[in-house]
Amino acid sequence: MVSSRSYPQSEQVPLSDTLVVSDQSVPRFINCPQQHAILVRRAAQEALRLATNARTSLASRVVPAKYTTWFGIYAPTRHATASQVFGNVVNRPPTGLTYDCTWCTNRDWYGVVHPNTHPSTIFLCPQFWRFDDKGKAAAVVHESAHLGGAVFRAEQYGEAQCRQLAQTHPDVAVHNADNIKYFAI
Repeated sequence: MVSSRSYPQSEQVPLSDTLVVSDQSVPRFINCPQQHAILVRRAAQEALRLATNARTSLASRVVPAKYTTWFGIYAPTRHATASQVFGNVVNRPPTGLTYDCTWCTNRDWYGVVHPNTHPSTIFLCPQFWRFDDKGKAAAVVHESAHLGGAVFRAEQYGEAQCRQLAQTHPDVAVHNADNIKYFAI
């Protein structure tokens, strides 16, 4: 979704003493109350851990069992695509992105990105705040996957649809942000 709506400038929110954040990748926040910024920081840190573990498992000499669940029958090109998406997420980590807490008002969405106009921003939507910590991290993985190269067309959501997509259209599944998310979690 692209909008003509203007985007506010980012603002730094003080770090909590209980969170460890690399000084090289500190998230930026737009219109995020401190309590939301703390939740997003935690989700971003966990999303980075999940993406790093996924990239590491894809780099091993053994194809992870969950590969076929989310990306279909093994194929070197699909493996390379998944590795590239996770590499992109890790190289531009969720902990270094900008998070806008108020721009998106669609109650059914948990987040949206505009990679062509805002390549480092995740716009958080009302559904994001209803998730527990694991769900928030999964949502950040999903949106980061879009920023990392997962395409928008033919997008499927939910475990059942993503499993089916992997079995029937594995070349599409490896580009689907929810399949990327499920592989990571």
